[in-house]
Amino acid sequence: MRNKGLQLAAVLVAAVSLVACSSMTPLSQPPMNTAIENTQDLLQLPDRSRISMSLRGQMLNVEVVNSSASITQGLSGRSQIGADGMLFVLPQSRIPNFWMKDMQFDLDFVWLLENQVIDITEKVPSPAPNTPDNYLPLYQPNQAVNLVLELPAGTVDALGIKIGDQAQW
Repeated sequence: MRNKGLQLAAVLVAAVSLVACSSMTPLSQPPMNTAIENTQDLLQLPDRSRISMSLRGQMLNVEVVNSSASITQGLSGRSQIGADGMLFVLPQSRIPNFWMKDMQFDLDFVWLLENQVIDITEKVPSPAPNTPDNYLPLYQPNQAVNLVLELPAGTVDALGIKIGDQAQW
């Protein structure tokens, strides 16, 4: 009888937990009423949130990374992006160095200052597996940026993205 009581209690706890968890918004999704007007708003989103952005009239669903650990990890080790792109939000404008450590697919880099495209690096090749870190090339924009959009290689060409284009959130 005691075992049946414990089993019933366990089932009840599990059911209550399931209901409570199902009503929670996953951290990977921003609140529906989040208005994004500038880079500071992007920094306030939960890390790895997904947002929609427009570039050259094309809507893109992007994963936002804004923590140090996520920016360092980037897309390393993934077999695919998992969205239309990954948007790196830097805490301040600077000339960052990006590399393709442990990347499994080629990328285009779109370098932005606020919402304006200021530089583009296309068709960056993924390195051969087990390439030593000191053999990995570094990629950087020609001036300070605070956003970096990584897209599958060929996307810049396919969408006609050009320097001076404006991104909208």
